[in-house]
Amino acid sequence: MKNKFFRRAHISEAKFKLILKLFCDERTAVEIAEITGISRVTVNKYLGDIRTMIMSCDDEVLKQDARVLFSDTFSNWEKNKDNRGQGHVITMAGIEVNGKKLKVHPIEELPRNRMLRLTQGKKYGKKEEALAQKFCGLVDLRDRQYYQLRTISQRKNGKEMAKNADRLWSIFRNQIHKSKGLASNTIYLHLKESELRCNYRKNEIYAMLLKVMRRRNVRVDRAA
Repeated sequence: MKNKFFRRAHISEAKFKLILKLFCDERTAVEIAEITGISRVTVNKYLGDIRTMIMSCDDEVLKQDARVLFSDTFSNWEKNKDNRGQGHVITMAGIEVNGKKLKVHPIEELPRNRMLRLTQGKKYGKKEEALAQKFCGLVDLRDRQYYQLRTISQRKNGKEMAKNADRLWSIFRNQIHKSKGLASNTIYLHLKESELRCNYRKNEIYAMLLKVMRRRNVRVDRAA
């Protein structure tokens, strides 16, 4: 079936654009399936492709009409797929302030006691110090908890950083609530989606994603 966004797609271009529009409008997979008449399994697969694309795109691609660039995170995600074709589990992430934008990065899992040291301003080691210098907050994806780092108050524009990080966490928490829980192997994709929605909340993300998806034009085998 002819489709500018996916090669060998089993749904029409118009159907995919409708899925993308509803995704941008924050509709759930169940709602999208009901509106489009496509099975929920197929809808979830396409939503997974959209979220993986969001994770893999460089921020500049979303702001400009340019080629899609792929990050190391996406490469690692592809390399670590298990036998069921699912991404490997990322259990912890750091929120970095990059100019006026927030950037989410996967990090090595930390024990809860070491996490609390960072949030309470207690003494910590070199590894924790590196995290404190780079990030303004940490997200525990296993327990669905957000930890704001004490060091943020010592930074220039610290209050604004904290406010933006809280906004990202609020968007992500709302996704968890609407989805009635998220699978551990895809929850990081939802966090990256929340990053996009937070950073470009004043923009028309449908138009941005449409351009990127058209250039990406990946090969898929889908059964609607």
